[in-house]
Amino acid sequence: MKGPRCYDGQVRRQAGFTLLELMIAVAVIAILASIAVPAWVKQSSQKKARSEVSTMFAELSAKEEQYMTENSTWMPTGTPGAQYATGFCPAAPSSQGQADTDPCIAANQPWYNLRVGVPTRFLYCSYNIYTGDSTVQPTLPAELAFVTLPTSPIATNWFVLEAHCDMDNDAATDSYYYFSSFDSRIQVTNEGT
Repeated sequence: MKGPRCYDGQVRRQAGFTLLELMIAVAVIAILASIAVPAWVKQSSQKKARSEVSTMFAELSAKEEQYMTENSTWMPTGTPGAQYATGFCPAAPSSQGQADTDPCIAANQPWYNLRVGVPTRFLYCSYNIYTGDSTVQPTLPAELAFVTLPTSPIATNWFVLEAHCDMDNDAATDSYYYFSSFDSRIQVTNEGT
């Protein structure tokens, strides 16, 4: 009877992956991630902006309608036959959602007079309200050139809501959203940027 054998003369291959196989797998994952992550970030930015803009446009629109019912004019208001704007509030958009709304709802500011309920203190986008009466055809700033305005005069007083978003923190190309009392669609250009 022989003792236990330590080596039987056959070479057995160890199970597992070689370093080269692991490096190839890591490289493939890195390539896929470099394609998928930017697309996911852009889509996430689009959803954040779209969600906030939809909520704020609904709030601002409802408050403008309420103000019109109570005062027979839109806010901001002034001499008939002229177009008015509130100015952007918050003053500038923030890609981090840090645009402070406190100045917007301070006493005697347009949002205060409209009794706007901001869902959160900080927003990603800044908003402007343009108003006019039936004697004034809306004129929009250059960034809203993508909007097609009615060619015939608008028969009633009107308002236009504009949102300016910079979700990618690149001032070269920003997103602009548009909504009005005479066109109930939210229109957008450069969404997610």
